[in-house]
Amino acid sequence: ELVEALLALDRTDVERAEARTALLQVLRTANPWTVGRLAGALLALDPTDVERAEARTALLRVLPTANPDTANALVMALRSVSPLQSWLAWLTNSD
Repeated sequence: ELVEALLALDRTDVERAEARTALLQVLRTANPWTVGRLAGALLALDPTDVERAEARTALLRVLPTANPDTANALVMALRSVSPLQSWLAWLTNSD
């Protein structure tokens, strides 16, 4: 609910950057269900490529331990923060 409230506010570029920094800090230690939701919130704040990479790292960290219900949401979140080329490489298991 807090994330939704933050997204509803009219924010400056500086405020968006601060919110992204806070979300990324929480992502590092969040549980699998929360990571997917936080990654989605991050996308609404226009993340940089570096911030997207940090979100991918967090998602990949929790994906192996996620239950089946949560895994689907995590994969969807991973796709949303990943460049197309990375996603295609993962699907074909190549670099």
